[in-house]
Amino acid sequence: MKLFLHLSILLVFSCCAVNFLHSQQIPNLKKLDWQREKINKGLVLKYVHTNQLFDSKQYINVLKVSKKRELSLVYETAILKPTSQFGQEKNALAAVNAGFFDMKAGGSVTFMKVQDEVINQNTTSANDLTQSCIAIDENKRLHVVSDSNALFFEHPENYDDVLYTGPLLLKDRKKMPLEDKAFNSNRHPRTCACTLKSGKTLLLTIDGRNAESQGMSLFEVSDLLQGLKCVNAINLDGGGSTTLWLQGKGVVNHPSDNRTFDAAGERKVANVILIH
Repeated sequence: MKLFLHLSILLVFSCCAVNFLHSQQIPNLKKLDWQREKINKGLVLKYVHTNQLFDSKQYINVLKVSKKRELSLVYETAILKPTSQFGQEKNALAAVNAGFFDMKAGGSVTFMKVQDEVINQNTTSANDLTQSCIAIDENKRLHVVSDSNALFFEHPENYDDVLYTGPLLLKDRKKMPLEDKAFNSNRHPRTCACTLKSGKTLLLTIDGRNAESQGMSLFEVSDLLQGLKCVNAINLDGGGSTTLWLQGKGVVNHPSDNRTFDAAGERKVANVILIH
């Protein structure tokens, strides 16, 4: 009994130690030199290149989408295309890469339905990617949904577009626990989505794998999202997939697949979020 108690205490202490190592204060984002551009009615881009976050250089894009704009998912099942090509072909105002996919065979590796048609079933064993999702309702607004949201699962017909992804980063403004593993703890380029109290959506790209922008761990991303006043937030596919394209401006971040800090390193992907 004593041995069990000692082991239990040690386990609790170890978990607390991991959380302590990754704990951060909500960053003061107002002190950063944000640049702001109105892209279209109800669509505003903020971006910053800074060395004042997490003792590192970072390049961050934040696209704020009003409730008047429409969001949707588009996809390919057998081929891959750059995010910019998806956006151009659909005459979208903006496009950002979305879910995880099979880089050889194409198609999503998690459950996805578009316009109420199931496109892909889940083929991954990664639990972080199968327990939460982005969902777009009949008004073309995006929601971040956790597996504990009974209303969503009781009435899935209210959501035409659904894509499972993860891990979930914020729920009701609170940071969600993250496993201490390389995918979460190492710095990478990141793409994520969040919802605000106002009902607006934020779509973020964080560049990485370059001296000019080192990328973030998901622990750091969670802190950043809290600083942006997000209510619910989720991680999308990142790494070399991280891309934000805007009509009339092209790719505005620095995709990392060409290992150069420019806009030319786009990776071909299987699905994206579009804004119209």
